[in-house]
Amino acid sequence: IDYYFEFAAENNFKSEMNTVYNCLNISVSKTDKNETFKYLLQKFKQNNPTVFEEFKYFEQLLSKACFLENFDLSNIITQLILENKRDEDFTIPFFNAALSGSFEICKFLIDQKVFINYEKLSNQVSKLSVIDEKIFSLIVENADNESKTVFLNCYLEQAIQKNNKGLIKYLLKNNSKS
Repeated sequence: IDYYFEFAAENNFKSEMNTVYNCLNISVSKTDKNETFKYLLQKFKQNNPTVFEEFKYFEQLLSKACFLENFDLSNIITQLILENKRDEDFTIPFFNAALSGSFEICKFLIDQKVFINYEKLSNQVSKLSVIDEKIFSLIVENADNESKTVFLNCYLEQAIQKNNKGLIKYLLKNNSKS
């Protein structure tokens, strides 16, 4: 890795966006306490200070970090997104965090006031009916009224089919009509 960045510096070579993405994407899966990701991030910024201004792959990296329940990387990538482009849609990363069972990441994304399309989420009945009631409750509390109605009235049957007892109790306690 060091050789690549030394070569780039000596030859005034700027890394292409695909190279940056591929390296960062591989590093998201590493189990080295995110050291490789942080190192690569620093080196790519040194190589090209504007590399992340038009970077198109933040959502994919964040989605993977969320799916792997990696809070620290999710935080780092979210901050990069917010620094570089504030209109990003966080629905898919949030969905992956919910499916992986990471309440901490879900809460973090909501607390950051990022855009989450709750209507889109509410249509994922068969997939989201497996999440625990704590995450489901967090989603319902933050959803718009129309999506909240869908969450509370369309998930009971699927939760029963998936034998999700906690979610069934939550839905019944909240007067689910399905």
